[in-house]
Amino acid sequence: MTTMQSTGGRARQVHHDLAARIDRIAQRGLPERLAKHVADRMSGGDAVVMVRELKVRCRLVNQPSDIKLSDAWAKSLADGISGAIEKHGSSAISDDVCVFSDRAEWLAACICALLTSAAASPPWWFGPLAGAVAGKSTAEALLLILEYDSSKVMPVLARLDGKGVLERFLDALGPAASRELLSSEARAGSKFGADRRNRLRPFLAAAIELLDISCTPGDVEALLAAWPTHANVDEPDWRSRSALADAMLDASRFVVSAGRADHNQMTAAAERSSRFQWVDTDRLRQGLLVHEERRETGDLSSIIKAFQSSLDDSVRDPDRLALRVLSRFARDNSDLGEGQNARTLIQLAAPLVLHLARLPPQKRSSALRACANGSAHLQGLEPGTTEKQRASVVSLLEAIAGEPAQRLPQLVSECGCAGVAVMLRALVDINLSAVVATARLTAPSLPDNPGIVATALLCAWAGPASIGPDGTLDDAILMLLGNHGPRNAGELSAALAEIGTAAFDTLADVIDRKVTSKKSVAAGSEVGQADIDALAGPSILGLDPVISRIAARLLASWSGWLQGFEGSSSAWLLENAVRRRGQIAVEADRLSVILPPLPMDILLRRAGYLDPLVPHGWLPWRQLTFQLDNGTG
Repeated sequence: MTTMQSTGGRARQVHHDLAARIDRIAQRGLPERLAKHVADRMSGGDAVVMVRELKVRCRLVNQPSDIKLSDAWAKSLADGISGAIEKHGSSAISDDVCVFSDRAEWLAACICALLTSAAASPPWWFGPLAGAVAGKSTAEALLLILEYDSSKVMPVLARLDGKGVLERFLDALGPAASRELLSSEARAGSKFGADRRNRLRPFLAAAIELLDISCTPGDVEALLAAWPTHANVDEPDWRSRSALADAMLDASRFVVSAGRADHNQMTAAAERSSRFQWVDTDRLRQGLLVHEERRETGDLSSIIKAFQSSLDDSVRDPDRLALRVLSRFARDNSDLGEGQNARTLIQLAAPLVLHLARLPPQKRSSALRACANGSAHLQGLEPGTTEKQRASVVSLLEAIAGEPAQRLPQLVSECGCAGVAVMLRALVDINLSAVVATARLTAPSLPDNPGIVATALLCAWAGPASIGPDGTLDDAILMLLGNHGPRNAGELSAALAEIGTAAFDTLADVIDRKVTSKKSVAAGSEVGQADIDALAGPSILGLDPVISRIAARLLASWSGWLQGFEGSSSAWLLENAVRRRGQIAVEADRLSVILPPLPMDILLRRAGYLDPLVPHGWLPWRQLTFQLDNGTG
């Protein structure tokens, strides 16, 4: 009996010692070694991996030391996690293992789970957040999730916008918390960031990663302290991907100006810009290439695009001289004196305006006079310019320089397919950006920006009028989408060919599911072959039939609010509501569509389709309004 008790006591002691050793290893060395092994097996070092349960075996020999035991244990766990990820997918939620591309994606997923689930307790993959949000109200829990990493607030909000739940999130927060979150001034002392420096930290960190440079923590803090005072930086509007891209550009340029990087690294960074999906990647890439001073010529829209990009290059223009010049050039299509048309004047004057914008107001007039009378050469004027061209440019700039900003003229363009603007509501209602992002998970050839898809759909709805005689897209489509889409038929056809039919099939399936789930869709919204044929688009494009099917499906969904005309054919709807000439006026960041009235406008107005439209962040303007005028068309 004594022997048995002694044996049992030794067994308990061995078990106790082993448990103590495992506990010691788990607390001291295992987490770091496990993180290293997992990172080595995954392509993205920023991924968040949540493990609920994982059974692994670790064979030990010769009584290993704590270090060897910890490393063997970590390796076995990492192998198990890697195998589970391969089994369930590299970005998916399963019963035992969850993988998120980065912390912002994980936090956004937690918020979506709270918004869509009525469960009393959070899912297991909330990890350290589970205990914090348990028992809290929805608004309190949402705030706690944002507080978990205040540097990720803007990326998280951008992810929510991409998932189409941003408005629901703000509603759940309540008016007071939403105002605090949306207000830059209120956020200065709030829980979302201790001070302005912390709110700008994510952009500087992103710029350092973008430029692929090494900075010590001390270097980063020094740059953060100097950046706001050096460039008078404002916190961007996180709802605008363009504004977020501009903030990254400002940070990158400051890093270069501080001597931490050079222009060659800026050029190389342009090729890495697609990594940052929470900003407008096209705008970011173009801005990084501005320093090369590439000047596009020939096409009017290309010149304007280059001019606008140049204005981003740290040009301070407080009285909006450059904007007034650009607006005047773009507005006037007639000859502007001495036989110089708008296109030629833009080519001649764009570098001039950039130089003038850098001069104090009191020096501008003297510089213009000196150039006009030939006593001085104004920097930026192209060599070989004739005396008549010189006088014409200077005369125009001189007149505009003295015009008050309040009298900024509108840019008004005659458009062959202005009526297609009413279909933007269909793209906003379906949240095209989120739909493309969802389809892109299984169809990676789809672009990260929905501009190409939007351009193809607008061309299908607008028909032949969407393409001009020279192959350029109609001004209506160019103005509605800005720089987010191709600018001519050749570019669009090439972009669509790269995407491919299989990817469009995936996109069509996602849209079909979303349209079918909307309660507002009329029962008779199914489309037939005749509807698809009516949306074949301009023949020069040769649109994939799947694109025509998507366009017909969205048109049918859009017509679900036209009481009494829900089941109308695509051809009839296009003829009587969409395909018409008109004008589009631009003033600052707002568009006004002026259309000749049609009888169907009564139903369009009743459905809210002629109400002011506030777009999603990927569109380049703040508001779209409609006017009906018998003098147009």
